Parts: sequence; structure tokens; C-alpha cells
Amino acid sequence: RVSLALTLRDVVTYDQSKYGMQRKALLVVTGKVLAGIDLKKNVQVSIEDRAKRISIELPRAEILAVDVLNTQTYDETSPIFFRFTPEDRDRIQAQVRTQLRTAGEQSGPLPQADRSARQLPESLLAQDGYTVKVTTRTGPAPAPARTRESHPRTMGGLQQRTPH
Repeated sequence: RVSLALTLRDVVTYDQSKYGMQRKALLVVTGKVLAGIDLKKNVQVSIEDRAKRISIELPRAEILAVDVLNTQTYDETSPIFFRFTPEDRDRIQAQVRTQLRTAGEQSGPLPQADRSARQLPESLLAQDGYTVKVTTRTGPAPAPARTRESHPRTMGGLQQRTPH
């Protein structure tokens, strides 16, 4: 995986009403959002030895994980006949993760993860006179293409093109 981590802090409010009674919780959460590219997801690599050209197509960056680092409850209110249940606490934790994921997506790490993922193979593979072009897939994964001047050869899960 090629990834970057972003630490976020967010306010989470939970509010539930039933039969005119209301229970509320106010929490401040700190979490780490991991954004990046899963290299196991259909990376396309084409190597043209004669032209000394390497083309790599990567999947788009995505949120890979959300880790809750700290939760601080600032207020919790519930009437005696409408107390918080374990199911409520599970829903609150799910809401915490969802809010951290959304905050992470809105904070802009996906374009940065895409850029970082493109720069890494360019810097590692641009040696011995090879030109490296790394692109990020914008739609569904294309089927491997065959050209007239080369035929595909598989090497360790990567597709390598060699001249006839």
C-alpha cells in the first residue's frame, strides 16, 4: 500500500428521541484517517524495452482505514426511563467512524495520496534511461490491451510488454 495519514479532531453529537423523551451525547474525538492506494487492486504496468518506456496505471486513492485514537465525552443526558444502552453506544461509535471518514475525505488527502503514489514509482524506476509515466485510473479498470508491435508477458503479477 502507498498511503498517507491524517490526524483529525471532530465534535460528534448524538441525539435520540422516543415518546417525548430525549437522550443526548456530546463527544470530541481524535482519529487517524489513512488514505492511499491499494496496490493489490489491478495495477497495470507496461514495459517497452526498445523505447525504454514504462507506463503504470494506478487505481484512485481511497480511504483505507479510520482509527479512533481518543474519545472524550463532554455531555451525556438521558432520562431515567430512557438510558443509554450498549446498542446506543455501538451506534455512537459507528457515527464517530463515519464522521471521521467524512472529515478525512473533505480535508483533501485523496488528491495528495494520488500525487504521492504517482511520484514514488517515477522516482524509483526512472533509471538507466527509462521514461516513466504514471497515471491514475479515472473509471473502471480497463482490460489489458494488446498491440501489434508487442505481446504481453506476465512477471510476478505485472504485465510486461516486450517487442517480437
